[in-house]
Amino acid sequence: MSMLHELRERQRPRLDRRPDRRRPLVRGLLSLATALALAGGAAARGHESACGSQPDAPAGAIGFDRATAERLVRRLGSGAIAERDAAARGLLDLGPAALPLVASARQASSGARVDALERIEWLLGQRAAAHAIEPALVTLQADDVAAGEPLQQLFAQAGSRIELAAATDRRVSLRCDRLTFWEAVDELLDRAGLVLEFAAATRGEAGVRGAEPGMRRPSGNALRIVAAVPGASVAPAVAAGPLRVSVATVERTGRSQPGEDGLGRGARVTLRMAWEPRLEPLLTRLPARSLVAEGPGGEALPAAQRAAVIEATIPPGWTWIDLPLLFGPPAVPLERLGVLRGTIVLWLAGMEHDFRFNGVPVGREAAAVPAPLRVGAVEVRLADARVVDRRLLVRVSVTYDEASEALASHHSWLASRRLEACVAAGGPLEQVDERVESRTDRGVTVAAEFAVPPAWADAGDAREVHIRWTLPIAIHELPVDFAIRDVPLAPAPPR
Repeated sequence: MSMLHELRERQRPRLDRRPDRRRPLVRGLLSLATALALAGGAAARGHESACGSQPDAPAGAIGFDRATAERLVRRLGSGAIAERDAAARGLLDLGPAALPLVASARQASSGARVDALERIEWLLGQRAAAHAIEPALVTLQADDVAAGEPLQQLFAQAGSRIELAAATDRRVSLRCDRLTFWEAVDELLDRAGLVLEFAAATRGEAGVRGAEPGMRRPSGNALRIVAAVPGASVAPAVAAGPLRVSVATVERTGRSQPGEDGLGRGARVTLRMAWEPRLEPLLTRLPARSLVAEGPGGEALPAAQRAAVIEATIPPGWTWIDLPLLFGPPAVPLERLGVLRGTIVLWLAGMEHDFRFNGVPVGREAAAVPAPLRVGAVEVRLADARVVDRRLLVRVSVTYDEASEALASHHSWLASRRLEACVAAGGPLEQVDERVESRTDRGVTVAAEFAVPPAWADAGDAREVHIRWTLPIAIHELPVDFAIRDVPLAPAPPR
């Protein structure tokens, strides 16, 4: 069976069909793969826009050879089956970095080549989706080398980097075979006498909903590797997929009973959650009903409010956050927990994409409304564009296929994505105002004003402008289970 025939036999989604709006919010690998594949095509369409260029490969792609990819695309039209199969394998070997070029070629092709490119695009999208959802895996081998060397190899393999704020010349030896990023980090730091430092934020703290009064707000937008303090206790932690979850602090609550030394009291636990720096979560939730806290013999430390949900919005660029948990008194005194487990839910933005309305003729009359732009699980519409009183007025809406908790009214991340406009034959226009006109749990409508040159505005004739809005093409919900072992319940200083 030839390579292209095997591709045709694979079940695949229709790239030209609108998603079924009745299906639940995208959570699986296949939906994200489709979105990524579609994103590649749309990115290629906007490559020549005057409002900025689109890269030939995703940001951070290493070793991508555009000339090789173009040559392989041409060979897909060969009359020889063996040559077509070799070209298909070659494109797949280039990996997700080839997505934009493959998608662009599909749109410009015809006949059997379109069918082959569509399938290759989908398979490349699956690989990109696996990288986006699953934790990065690393393999390291170090024999009596300075710790900085395997650390740099780890960062390069995982696509994530942590600031080094300590000497890394201590000699280490280790072997890591397909460990997750956080498993490898903890193993290497332990051998090198290094630890993670969670630096507190100085401004713009994230907001936590569902926290008890007086409990710690999340803090910190910097993660560093520093030298371990001799004799300092190590916070219990676990690598959970793309997350590292640790117990930062424990404080006993309530009144002690006579003779129990405070061991029968409840506890405030600060759960510290870090994610791979390559990820950018929008929102996290921890339902109290998912929490299980048990002593070494299975004794329960009950959540104070089982119906509570701890929710935190996550500012862009942050790499960790604190979640405050409150537990009631145990039935029997407890010095430590045998296990603390639960489920953290993350909402992550999908692949970024520049939605571009190019060459829109604007004047004193409303411009003709162009066709909406659709990529992945989102549709963007330009509702109005006209010049009024030396201002270019633009109204645009974005609508995702499904409602999402990340789009609830108290989350402003989407509204903070600014519209851009530029003259087709010139430079960018200065934005003087942008506001949200309406919002739903599926998207927003925004109106923006841009200053235009007086001579251009007074002329009265229509001018062409490009309008750009950079948005994620999907919003993904990712539940992550964690289980931290051996948690002391005695008060401990924060780390």
